[in-house]
Amino acid sequence: MKYLFLILLSLNASASNFMPVSKIQAQSSQGFQIKETCETISREQCLDVGNEPEIISLGFFTLEDVTEDDLDNPIWGTRSMVEQCADLADCLVIHSAKECAEDRQSYYSEDDLEVWCNKVVGYQQRVVGKSLVKDQVSFDSHKSSIAQLDQARQDAVAYLKESGMTKLQNGDPLSSVEAKIMYNISVTDQELGIE
Repeated sequence: MKYLFLILLSLNASASNFMPVSKIQAQSSQGFQIKETCETISREQCLDVGNEPEIISLGFFTLEDVTEDDLDNPIWGTRSMVEQCADLADCLVIHSAKECAEDRQSYYSEDDLEVWCNKVVGYQQRVVGKSLVKDQVSFDSHKSSIAQLDQARQDAVAYLKESGMTKLQNGDPLSSVEAKIMYNISVTDQELGIE
């Protein structure tokens, strides 16, 4: 039974957390375990924020556009072998007989009454969604600075506790901070001398 619990715990620790793009932009920490559920309920694109949603709530991320080729908007190369035509019928005759280089094709324009050779060299890009780019370095640095601050607190409390014990043994009066620590009363970072 305890092994089943450990397996379930490890599965949950590595589980993905999906969030709608609008919640990510608002730096929310509410997510879904299943992407399809997230997208059905939120009615928008959901992204995998992994198992560290605090990256989102603390703002250690950027949202970038995901693009793809827009096949309706080609980027043309340089036109070559341009010929004028008298009318549309003439353009169609020239177009059907036009022999272009191996990587080029014949095109014509009814408006300009021209026939030419050209090729598509790329396509305009269109945005099809968003992708989440975590700033793991900044997040790790943030966690490290918090860990260092926690360690400084622990060290200061341990020092003041030891100092207070020594003063009590010698019959010396305690400082207000030492007294608070000895009686388990919370103290501020300022009182501990940590800033």
